Amino acid sequence: MPPLLLRGLAFSALLLSALAPAAAQDAPAGASDSLRSLTILGNESFGEKEVFEAAGHDAPSRIPFLRGSWRTTRAEARRVLEEVLLFYRRNGYFDVRADLEFPKPDRAVISVREGLPCLVRGITLLRIDEDGTVSRLPAGPDGRILLHVGRPFTVAAYEGSSSLLEAEWKNSGFPFAEVELRADIDPASRSASILYRIRPGPFAVFGPTEFLGIIHTEEAILRRAIAYREGDPYCQRRVDETLAELYRLALFDSVVVKARRKSPPGVALMRIRLKEGRHRRVRIGLGYGTEDHFRYRVQWSTLRMADRIVTLGTHVRASAIETSSTVFFRRPYFLDRDTTLLAESTYGSFEEASFTYRSLQARIGGERRIGPNGAIRGFLVYERVLQITPDLELDEALARGDLESERLTSLLVTGNWSLVDDALDPTRGFRLLASCEPTRADRSGSTFARLTAEAKGYLPVGVRTVLALRLKLGAIAGPGKVESVPLTRRFYAGGFDSIRGYRYHHLGPLSPSGGLLGGEGLGEASVEFRFPLGKKLRGTLFADAGNAYPEALRFTGAPTMVGTGFGIRFRTPVGPAGVDIAWKLRKDPLDESPALLHFYVGYAF
Repeated sequence: MPPLLLRGLAFSALLLSALAPAAAQDAPAGASDSLRSLTILGNESFGEKEVFEAAGHDAPSRIPFLRGSWRTTRAEARRVLEEVLLFYRRNGYFDVRADLEFPKPDRAVISVREGLPCLVRGITLLRIDEDGTVSRLPAGPDGRILLHVGRPFTVAAYEGSSSLLEAEWKNSGFPFAEVELRADIDPASRSASILYRIRPGPFAVFGPTEFLGIIHTEEAILRRAIAYREGDPYCQRRVDETLAELYRLALFDSVVVKARRKSPPGVALMRIRLKEGRHRRVRIGLGYGTEDHFRYRVQWSTLRMADRIVTLGTHVRASAIETSSTVFFRRPYFLDRDTTLLAESTYGSFEEASFTYRSLQARIGGERRIGPNGAIRGFLVYERVLQITPDLELDEALARGDLESERLTSLLVTGNWSLVDDALDPTRGFRLLASCEPTRADRSGSTFARLTAEAKGYLPVGVRTVLALRLKLGAIAGPGKVESVPLTRRFYAGGFDSIRGYRYHHLGPLSPSGGLLGGEGLGEASVEFRFPLGKKLRGTLFADAGNAYPEALRFTGAPTMVGTGFGIRFRTPVGPAGVDIAWKLRKDPLDESPALLHFYVGYAF
């Protein structure tokens, strides 16, 4: 019988046998079904929020002005009672009892009597070979299993240990390893004896790989996605990496990577079964922002051409800040499974605070992944700035030569390292980003390098509560004077992902007449506190500070601007979405509004 089915049958019987009826005091006849308060008492071993979340229900808010909006029903309170009992029993409290009472018509109280937890008395690991030989394996505290003798028994650790043991054997050359598990619970002594029977099956090395279902894709390129090598000991982790790589191509509706049961002794013949999906896509996006107003994006792309695995497409963007058209090309697994060839060309018009400009840019390069969490990109970039139209103040402040067209040639290198638990809604971990772009301006003959570094950190400080921090620095090295750097390559600050409360790129050094000149340096810092307001609603409190400065790494010559405010996020299928409202704590010479709204899918950082 499959291990997963055995686990389900074993613990369905175990938990059902331990269930005892819970008393629920009925409400007076004619009482309203609506409740304004549901409290859990007696939960000494677990926090109230933890118990409520395990029961699939929002805990009443601790914030006074939100407490009055909390509502539930009597039927939901009874369901929470049953879920609380199940939660305790899954954590080894088989003697738990709980009562549901209604001391007032609109108030419910669940009183928990936890009892004592069931402790692990003994753990036995048996290896059963194909010839029937049985040998006992050590179950010491070496990380192999999650349960430990003398500690409380929990269903999560019991089942998780089985999965860990199975993964250990499958990653050590045994592709058909199975684990059977059994728990003997003694209610009288509140103890549990655990037995794991491990059937490793035959040891095997990776054999040849057969592809099934290929119609329009290149098998030679697909083989570069394989993370294992023929002749190496079987490793399930490598098989899972191969599965993820093939899905990453976005060419297939389904991918199955398995070792064939009917394989020669000592060899695991591999089979990859594919189902090709649609390869042409059209995407349309609409949105609105305080700075860019209504915006849209239309993209067409194909994931293969002439049975070659390439991504070729175009997208058009339009908003109050940018109107551009881009053609892009992508060739995955260009040299190996970690290298991608990239190329794109963009023509557009861009609106800055004190000037607008048109440009044509082309770049070609590649991306190299570094492990599962990092990547480095390198591009050779050519940009022709076709026209710059300054505002009157800027026109008076700049020399005539800065307003003419420019040809820029650069080498752009970027790197990122991300170790977070969720890409759109991180609660722990960090992100590091850096870039270096040496550039030559052909008309003026100036040479400079634009450098940026950014760090983001996420620290859990409670249940669903996160402290988020950000620091970004920028510097332009080489020219000696900011006037030698083209306007389009200088630093500016402000905006939804910079200093909230200030408009996009509205901050930086100013000329005596009030024109925004841009700077050689950039410094920004943010702190944000994210906390739950309900099951699908979160709040944020934040503060951002910084500016663009005349000189690199010298945070003088321009005032440090500060924006602060709060926001809300709703949980949606595509991630948290919501709005921040930010107030200026220092007046912006180019914008007299006291506050701005910023709309997001995700967070500012």
